[in-house]
Amino acid sequence: MTLFTRFSASQIKFSAAAILIVSAAAAVFILYREHPWLFRAKTEMEKQHPVCVLGVSEPTSVISGSTAGIRNIFINWKTSFPAAAVKTIRATGAVPLITWEIYLEDIRHDNILPAIVEGKYDGYIARFARQSGAAPLFIRLGHEPNSDWYGWSGTNANPELYVKAFRRVRKIFSGQGSKNIKFIFSVNAEDVPDKAWNRFENYYPGDEYADIIGLDAYNWGNGGKPWEKWRNPYKMLGSAYERAVKAFPSKPIFLTETASCSDGGDKARWIGQLLGAMDGRFPAVKAIVWFNFKKGCDWTLSTDEMRYRFYGSCGTGRIECSGKGLEWIFTEKQ
Repeated sequence: MTLFTRFSASQIKFSAAAILIVSAAAAVFILYREHPWLFRAKTEMEKQHPVCVLGVSEPTSVISGSTAGIRNIFINWKTSFPAAAVKTIRATGAVPLITWEIYLEDIRHDNILPAIVEGKYDGYIARFARQSGAAPLFIRLGHEPNSDWYGWSGTNANPELYVKAFRRVRKIFSGQGSKNIKFIFSVNAEDVPDKAWNRFENYYPGDEYADIIGLDAYNWGNGGKPWEKWRNPYKMLGSAYERAVKAFPSKPIFLTETASCSDGGDKARWIGQLLGAMDGRFPAVKAIVWFNFKKGCDWTLSTDEMRYRFYGSCGTGRIECSGKGLEWIFTEKQ
């Protein structure tokens, strides 16, 4: 009886230990799945340049003030270099960002990537490059190719064609001696459609051609469509950020388009969460460009509190909010 009791107690202790081990392993697995960044070393870019440059996309007609460090405008493929808008932006102390959309008339259906690859637009591109001048400038070429809503998207073309077109444009710029022009490879944070062939990594033109990685991510609020869900910045950016730092560890990341809808939560508080997340969770992000438009919903910084939350703080240790915080990008070899 004593031997049986001792044996049973040993079994109980062994079972309890096994349960603890399995439970701990399960907890670690869940933690890794939800927070993989805790289990990896920081990339060099995550360790360097703790700046927080804040930018804005808004109608050119309302560009004013000196708060934003980057100002973005949108142009299409038949537009000449927007010299007047760029001059206005520079007068505010910001660095201009041109989102160069690859379409002529129909943004959803024009697929002119084959013509670019074949050299049809070489003269146009070269003129654009010459007119860009020597001052710092960002060009965001054919953004969100991993989507299904643009003529240059992978659903209308394919990743290989996009890569060839991107490379050709950049080579022409390099041939014109455009040293202070940095190209942004900008993707949607979610692949649409979510297929292996459409992963944003497949569209990357290469380190020689892309200077900066751009991520576009939105908090759509609680609307009526499947993707319209209120998401905090960690959920909104976590997966895409991890993919980006893994695939492009030497490149700075910009949030080239981001904003929050007002439906379903406290937008001002969300802005504070976004800025606060940059240091500890997303340190490779060096600039945030707010999409200050009413399009689909009200994305604008429409109240004093929202504007203060966005422009009033850059997070712990990130005190540089002006365009000067980007000087290292134009002086260091990427």
